[in-house]
Amino acid sequence: MLEKSLNRIKLPKQFIDLVLNVQLNRYNKVIVNKEFTEEYHVEDGIDQGEVWSPLLWRIFYDTLLSRLEEIKEEVGYTIETYKILDINKKKEERFKTIHNVSAFMDDTTLIGKNKESLEKMIEICHEFFDINDIKANVKKYELIKINSKQDDDLIIENEKITKVNSDEGNRFLGIWFRYDNRRKIYKKKLKT
Repeated sequence: MLEKSLNRIKLPKQFIDLVLNVQLNRYNKVIVNKEFTEEYHVEDGIDQGEVWSPLLWRIFYDTLLSRLEEIKEEVGYTIETYKILDINKKKEERFKTIHNVSAFMDDTTLIGKNKESLEKMIEICHEFFDINDIKANVKKYELIKINSKQDDDLIIENEKITKVNSDEGNRFLGIWFRYDNRRKIYKKKLKT
């Protein structure tokens, strides 16, 4: 899949060959007590800590993010607001965006308009993980529900995903929000 990801963004063949020669079919030894261990086969993949690992991971993971981008109109969360352009003429402009995924390295946040949308995106992610021998730690998944009166559980791989809705609100990327969209608590936070 790494080769397909590199080809997808049309990198030169010589560079792709270099990357694959370095990343695939590798053997390693480790120095322990001033001596080398026996040689062992290194699993294919992108090593953490290598200089180019963040770039290679971004190229590789972009395949999944692009697939999720393709379905954002169908599954994403719509945010819309109005900007006042001229208060005297009551002229305003409508802003609307649909968002369904944010990622930093392998830390991915899925944002769906409902449970079914979230399940569809999770299914796509897990297919990608399975194809690429990536192990997702479902026990680390968290669920925040907003504006939902339903209390349906989200079950993935027989694991109930923990809801982390807090009465004080949840903070994500510096933005505070509550599951019921009440704002009074934030006004208090701003005053203190």
